[in-house]
Order: sequence, then C-alpha cells, then structure tokens
Amino acid sequence: MAPALGRPVPPTDVDGMRAVLGTWWFDEAGGLAPSNRAVAAHVTAPALTFPDWGTQRSSWRDSDVEVTGDTELAARFLDTVNVI
Repeated sequence: MAPALGRPVPPTDVDGMRAVLGTWWFDEAGGLAPSNRAVAAHVTAPALTFPDWGTQRSSWRDSDVEVTGDTELAARFLDTVNVI
C-alpha cells in the first residue's frame, strides 16, 4: 500500500509479518508469543477476511477463522480486535 500512496515501505519485523500473514500465536498471558516461548493458542485466518472481522463489521466467529489450543484465550482476544 505504501508505494501506491507515494510513501516509503516500512521495515518488516516478525510480529508485523504475523499480522500480515493472518497467523497469530498467543502465550498464556494473552500476548503475542515470540517463537521461543510456549504457545497457548494459534489463530489463522485468510488475509482477505481480516478487513471485515478485524474492524468488527462482521464477527470473527462467522468468518473463516481457525483457532487451536486455548480457544477461550483466543476468543477473548479476538472479541476485542477492532482495527480503526
């Protein structure tokens, strides 16, 4: 998107790419887990569906969102996602 807006492309990091790729891992405290920590939940969704449920225009529960591991932890997180 940045080139289309005439802006420089921002640097990429692991956490940023997780969001872009549509895959998130959570530790037991509910934070995004780095690759060297225990993963409590894993959330995967097609990037094309994120603009709808990520802005709460539709529910993530009605979208193609896949959750494994601690589903209650992941649900609490996903219920609060609202990118504006």
